[in-house]
Amino acid sequence: MKEHIDRWLVASTSKFIWDRRSTLKLYIEGQDRSGNEEDYVQMRISGPYTNQYSRKDYLMRVELNFLISSIINETDNHKIFRMCGLVEKALEPAIPVYRYGKDTGGVDTGAYIGCLQRIKAGDQEVITNHWGQVSPDVRVLQSTIEAHYQLDVRLEN
Repeated sequence: MKEHIDRWLVASTSKFIWDRRSTLKLYIEGQDRSGNEEDYVQMRISGPYTNQYSRKDYLMRVELNFLISSIINETDNHKIFRMCGLVEKALEPAIPVYRYGKDTGGVDTGAYIGCLQRIKAGDQEVITNHWGQVSPDVRVLQSTIEAHYQLDVRLEN
């Protein structure tokens, strides 16, 4: 099971956010993006960072990072803030983890493993930064959002 947990964490987290994306154009890191000018959100998952505290018991942490890009629109100065609000809303306190994936020898059963719990990074659970127009020649506003989660799990070998 240990060799599959990274994939299950990514698959479960990606599906969870995808199902809550509302009207947002969402790309998971590694997905092909056309490069055309558009409003979009890109999601990256860092980790898991793993601490083993007994032969089968692990504490796993993941970081969810989002880049929000919005074309500047003089008639709607709040568009990027609404986009950020939708991402923040999707970052619920708990994300269930399942054995999702393409079946590899009968291990990807869809069975429930446990729940990622949102934790604080410093004194914040969800951190949003608004960067504004990063480059003067590109009429795009950008923001970033990050949230940290952990899963206490027993992994049978």
